[in-house]
Amino acid sequence: MQASLFVALLALVPCAVVPAKVEVISAGFMDGNFAKISIDGEVVLQSQGQTAVAGGGGIGINYVILDQYGSRKKQGKFNTFGSMFEGDKFVQMLQQTLKQDDFLVVAFGDEASNCIQNDKPSKALADLGATKSYTHLMYTSPEGKYLPFKCGQHGGGSDTFALPFAENKLTAFRNSYVFIVQKGGKVFAEEGKRPTTGNVQVSVDINFVITTTTMTTTTTNTELQALKLQLQALEDAARASENKVLAKLTGLVTELEQKLEDEVADRKQALAQAKAASDAQVQTATQALASEAKAREEAEQRVTNLENELADMKKVNQALSKDLTLGATNGAASSWGSDSTPTVEADGSMVTVKGSKVMFESENCGATDLCELHRTVLAIADKLKAVGNDD
Repeated sequence: MQASLFVALLALVPCAVVPAKVEVISAGFMDGNFAKISIDGEVVLQSQGQTAVAGGGGIGINYVILDQYGSRKKQGKFNTFGSMFEGDKFVQMLQQTLKQDDFLVVAFGDEASNCIQNDKPSKALADLGATKSYTHLMYTSPEGKYLPFKCGQHGGGSDTFALPFAENKLTAFRNSYVFIVQKGGKVFAEEGKRPTTGNVQVSVDINFVITTTTMTTTTTNTELQALKLQLQALEDAARASENKVLAKLTGLVTELEQKLEDEVADRKQALAQAKAASDAQVQTATQALASEAKAREEAEQRVTNLENELADMKKVNQALSKDLTLGATNGAASSWGSDSTPTVEADGSMVTVKGSKVMFESENCGATDLCELHRTVLAIADKLKAVGNDD
């Protein structure tokens, strides 16, 4: 829905431009030994020495060609260091591929001048607007002429080429060089450096043409970003214009975006609340289970205690229910066995034993009887105590 609104808005403007940032690094052998070309932060071509890291880069002339809409038409490298044919191939490629309004990005990697055979590559770049292509692809003679090295077969007969490259300040050997141009338009950047003086780093903004046809038939990240930028431009135009229809459409898009953001926020909040409620229920259930387990444990303990008490009562009842049998008597003191009732009579007096207590019942109890009675009581008490221990 939102994408269709973008297209509807952009349909009001048949053609627009969107800026893109092009970043290029050229590093000769002695200054890093690599080349790198990036567009809007994306590395589209990179080399390290003679090795291609990304996009077909390598030693020699690295290049990328883009059409006016930002689409990459061709990219790669020409090994003008090691092959005598690569310089001419580079010129032929430019003639066949680079059309009016196309963009050309060039970055030397490692070394790019050794096997140049003629001035055609320098002239091809100069025809596009370069002013330093001869200096960084060819060698300067003592007479001030630009000459190709021809893989060491220059034939110039000059002492200029007899020196090692590193010692000759007039050579193009292992130079760093960047050139960015739109054919038939602007030269965005051109910069070169001699060996050991550092690499060349360039960053420029170029404008790609955006049409409604491009937007309805492509879905790349670059084009989505272009849509967003175009929408912003239309919003600015709506605020400064009396075009109420355009302002209304822009407002609808903004309102839709806000509604979507609010809906997402509401759903996140609802999910958070539901999770909190679920966590609370789980905690309550966990606490209830713990309480139930504790109550069960306490109940089991009470049952155990009751069983123990019943066992103790049973022992006491068994002890109390056993009969005492009269074993011997002398008229003043008696002893019993376990089959008789604990009752004794002595000289008209009666001794009754109940539980663990001994009671004396007698109308007349003389002083002479107490001694024997006391002994009898102690004997009975010992007997009862012995009975309880046996059980």
